[in-house]
Amino acid sequence: MRRYGWYMTPSETKGLVSQGPKKSPKSAAPLTAAAERLTMTETKSNHPTDFASLFIKGVERAAELQRKSLDDAAKLNAEAIAVYKKSPLTVPALPGVFDLAGQAFEGYVTTQKSVIDQIVKQTAALVESAKDSGESAQKVASDFAKTIQQSIEHDDPIIFCEPKSRYWEKGEVDLDEAPCGLFDAQVRRTGSDVTLIGYGSSVKTMLRAAQTAETEGTSIEVIDARSVSPLDLDTMARSLEKTGRLVVVQESPHTASIGSEIVAELSQRCFYSLRAPGLRVSGYHVPYPPSRIEDDYRPSVDRILDAVDRVMGFES
Repeated sequence: MRRYGWYMTPSETKGLVSQGPKKSPKSAAPLTAAAERLTMTETKSNHPTDFASLFIKGVERAAELQRKSLDDAAKLNAEAIAVYKKSPLTVPALPGVFDLAGQAFEGYVTTQKSVIDQIVKQTAALVESAKDSGESAQKVASDFAKTIQQSIEHDDPIIFCEPKSRYWEKGEVDLDEAPCGLFDAQVRRTGSDVTLIGYGSSVKTMLRAAQTAETEGTSIEVIDARSVSPLDLDTMARSLEKTGRLVVVQESPHTASIGSEIVAELSQRCFYSLRAPGLRVSGYHVPYPPSRIEDDYRPSVDRILDAVDRVMGFES
């Protein structure tokens, strides 16, 4: 098993994976580049091992090994300096140079340990966010299925837009759960610092951006507009009154768009609650590109987080 760049022996991994009846292992895609592959077994009760806990334990074990390597290197460095300083060939000025070099190396070791601790902390936060994202994805899948049924049954003509980029996503549908209102916006993720509003395929990108922002200490509330005509401005306004900061995400161009309308309406309704001007993250003012380069055109996690940083940077 490989964890964070180290190969671990079976005895080292014994405590990380629950021992149960040998069955076909389940492979899981890595959450970060730190882990290339994770193997899961099943316990005696036939319940799958908690993937999140298993992953975090692997990262912590890798961090422990790296800290030990740094300590060993620092010890060897100190011993080497002591030997050089005692050497009869050492000129008078060199002991002071060796002391400075030792202090510099100690500072390097301390910095690296701090970086390792931060990586472990952020990884744990990402794993917890991934759990929330998985639950949210299930809700979105169920919502899609019920919304199209509501659209068919509605008395008025309705245009139901299906993002092609999400065609292959799968999720369970709870047939017994009551559907929400056909034109109601939904809070896909709660937060307290910034209100992030979008619709269609942008919602998945917004959730990923919110996960990343959480590791940096920013809490983002993600709202899926669901309907663009009419807009559920009441739900959006309640969120904005709580956070005071607004970012709207859309794939359409910047000007004369749904995003422009949302920013204008919410700025008018929540003017005295605003702590920063509302921003839009949208497509560029060019014709929609071919599929080979459309990812460069559509809003990305980086562009969304850049807008979040900008609204967070305003003084209230």
